[in-house]
Amino acid sequence: MNPQQRILALERELVETRSAAARMMAGFIQGLVETEAGRAEVAEDLFATANDSRTDPIKARLARLVAAAVKG
Repeated sequence: MNPQQRILALERELVETRSAAARMMAGFIQGLVETEAGRAEVAEDLFATANDSRTDPIKARLARLVAAAVKG
């Protein structure tokens, strides 16, 4: 595998890891928050955190992914 192929493979792995982490966190939230309205509120809070200028970009990206997964 040449260096460019290795970079692409690592980038794909990163995307897959982020996605898996978001799905896992969403699963925890869905297990802990019993109502659809409660899950929607958690998702909105996550979106608000993601859009807060004080949130670092990596946390913001993960918050958006988790919020989207919670909303389904």
